[in-house]
Amino acid sequence: MKKFVGVDLHKQRIVVCVVNQARQVLTSARFTNAESIKLAAWLKARAAHSTWCSKRPPATSGS
Repeated sequence: MKKFVGVDLHKQRIVVCVVNQARQVLTSARFTNAESIKLAAWLKARAAHSTWCSKRPPATSGS
Protein backbone atom coordinates (compact mmCIF):
# COMPACT_ATOMS: atom_id res chain seq x y z
CA MET A 1 0.00 0.00 0.00
CA LYS A 2 1.33 3.41 -0.93
CA LYS A 3 1.64 6.09 1.71
CA PHE A 4 1.89 9.83 1.23
CA VAL A 5 3.31 12.51 3.50
CA GLY A 6 1.91 16.02 3.65
CA VAL A 7 3.78 18.86 5.31
CA ASP A 8 2.09 22.09 6.35
CA LEU A 9 4.51 24.89 7.22
CA HIS A 10 3.45 27.74 9.44
CA LYS A 11 5.33 30.63 11.02
CA GLN A 12 5.95 28.82 14.29
CA ARG A 13 5.13 25.17 13.66
CA ILE A 14 5.23 22.30 11.19
CA VAL A 15 2.38 19.77 10.89
CA VAL A 16 3.10 16.43 9.20
CA CYS A 17 0.49 13.87 8.19
CA VAL A 18 0.87 10.40 6.67
CA VAL A 19 -2.10 9.09 4.67
CA ASN A 20 -2.78 5.98 2.60
CA GLN A 21 -4.20 5.75 -0.92
CA ALA A 22 -7.73 5.98 0.46
CA ARG A 23 -6.74 9.29 2.13
CA GLN A 24 -7.12 7.83 5.59
CA VAL A 25 -4.83 9.47 8.13
CA LEU A 26 -2.38 6.88 9.43
CA THR A 27 -0.43 9.19 11.74
CA SER A 28 0.30 12.85 12.23
CA ALA A 29 2.50 15.05 14.39
CA ARG A 30 3.21 18.71 15.20
CA PHE A 31 6.61 20.24 15.72
CA THR A 32 7.81 23.74 16.41
CA ASN A 33 10.07 25.14 13.71
CA ALA A 34 12.96 24.84 16.20
CA GLU A 35 12.43 21.05 16.45
CA SER A 36 13.98 20.09 13.12
CA ILE A 37 15.97 17.24 14.69
CA LYS A 38 12.80 15.73 16.19
CA LEU A 39 11.03 16.13 12.84
CA ALA A 40 13.87 14.37 11.00
CA ALA A 41 13.85 11.51 13.51
CA TRP A 42 10.05 11.17 13.22
CA LEU A 43 10.25 10.97 9.43
CA LYS A 44 13.21 8.58 9.51
CA ALA A 45 11.35 6.23 11.87
CA ARG A 46 8.47 6.05 9.42
CA ALA A 47 10.67 5.70 6.33
CA ALA A 48 12.23 2.39 7.39
CA HIS A 49 11.83 -0.12 4.58
CA SER A 50 9.94 2.42 2.47
CA THR A 51 10.62 3.87 -0.93
CA TRP A 52 10.30 7.64 -0.93
CA CYS A 53 9.96 9.78 -4.00
CA SER A 54 9.21 13.38 -4.67
CA LYS A 55 7.33 14.75 -7.64
CA ARG A 56 7.84 18.36 -8.50
CA PRO A 57 5.53 20.33 -10.73
CA PRO A 58 7.09 21.46 -14.00
CA ALA A 59 9.03 24.71 -13.78
CA THR A 60 7.22 27.75 -15.09
CA SER A 61 8.95 30.42 -17.07
CA GLY A 62 8.99 33.87 -15.43
CA SER A 63 7.50 36.84 -17.25
